[in-house]
Amino acid sequence: MIRDNFTGAMQTPPTGIGSLGARIGMSPLLSNSRSRYLAIVETIEEDIEAARLRPGDRLPTQRDLAVELGIAIGTISRAYTEAKRRGLISGEVGRGTFVAMPSESSLVGAVDPPAIDLRVFRIVPEPGVPVFAATLKSLAARPDLGEILGYQEAAGKLHYRAAGAAWVGRTGLNVGPERILVCNGAQHAMAVALGTLAVPRDVVLTEELNYPGIRLLERLYHLRMQGVACDSEGLSPDALEKQCEVTGARFVLCTPTAHNPTCATMSLERRRRIAEIAVRRDLTIIENDPYALLEPEPLLPISALAPERCCYISTASKTIGPGVRVGYLTTPPRMFERAVPMLQATLWMTSPLLSELFSIWIGDGTADRILQWHRQEAWQRQQMAAACLGSFQFSAHPQGYHVWLHLPDPWRETQFISQLARRGVLVSPSDTFVIGRGTAHHAVRISLGGVQGREELGRGLQILTEVLESRPLAQRAIA
Repeated sequence: MIRDNFTGAMQTPPTGIGSLGARIGMSPLLSNSRSRYLAIVETIEEDIEAARLRPGDRLPTQRDLAVELGIAIGTISRAYTEAKRRGLISGEVGRGTFVAMPSESSLVGAVDPPAIDLRVFRIVPEPGVPVFAATLKSLAARPDLGEILGYQEAAGKLHYRAAGAAWVGRTGLNVGPERILVCNGAQHAMAVALGTLAVPRDVVLTEELNYPGIRLLERLYHLRMQGVACDSEGLSPDALEKQCEVTGARFVLCTPTAHNPTCATMSLERRRRIAEIAVRRDLTIIENDPYALLEPEPLLPISALAPERCCYISTASKTIGPGVRVGYLTTPPRMFERAVPMLQATLWMTSPLLSELFSIWIGDGTADRILQWHRQEAWQRQQMAAACLGSFQFSAHPQGYHVWLHLPDPWRETQFISQLARRGVLVSPSDTFVIGRGTAHHAVRISLGGVQGREELGRGLQILTEVLESRPLAQRAIA
């Protein structure tokens, strides 16, 4: 039996795990104290190759395996670290350790045919490639190409920042270039904002489930991310007030439009309430809004309602293409000069070539044409998802690229993900998004932009529906 890391209850281990300790005990390497950890690593590797362990299977905790084998927990820790280095397993302390999904592992044949990976946004817009080539050709002929390829001021040239102000202005947030820093996408913009504002051990309030990249920033800056309860509109004002009282937090990081992973979007009234709390509680809000422009008529950002209290983040990566790593950090007036050294420390400067290219696209209408393509593509993919998943409970944004699927009984998250991976489809578990010591949900995130073509997406959605309508393998065996 294996302890469930979320509930503390004991559960029946997935196929192959129950006898893992016994198979490790048979390894000749176990008799040598210097090679004991390799006995564990090689047994895990052999079990994966023999399909005794499947993608998504949860492994025993380090403590449980140490007790079973009668060896030091440090040996188990060393083995799990080596197994992670080899790409065999993945996981985090406090959430459990799992057999890596196929694309996380170098093992050949983990999934056959190759996986339909619906975990990460990957779409390159159809009109983007030829226009990218044409723009590069035009840039190559410019007499100032050498200057474009040289060092620039850290915040970005004035006309790059002016283009950023025009792009952000499409949301209804009207700012001048003197408040815009050009960053290398939204993740970098968040790093600059948090690095400028917060100090180690500061509490940062954010949605109880959130984009996993912010946990990297939590570790980088030694912060304490605290999850705040959400409802169908995202961040709950009442829960935010309560957490402010309990923690004394000075910072809030939130995503008001097509929240990742739940797809919630704040109404204008909800945004007003959050802005009012920020003013009254002397909070600084970092408003990460990468999906705002997928809305044909974007709702007014919180930053427009409390400009002195907010940083606003926009990016081309989710609305133009993943490789267009240009983002804009809009700062309160008092913060701009303080943020420039942090931008230099984390990147020195965003690529002038990409900054120039995207500035051209904003000015000549190319960015708007590609944005419109994304709105239509996302809408078409959402229609496909709704047709397949209509009888199940899920959340989505009409022009968003994600679906938050609530798993029906009797499915458990790990069972569903493992069984789905056996059919060659990969989705993201809810514990990927849990903030702090929060609780995972019986849900998965499906990235409708995980594959380039709709035909492949359709196959993935069909397989996903078939697995949902079946029973977990363990129950089927009992029946």
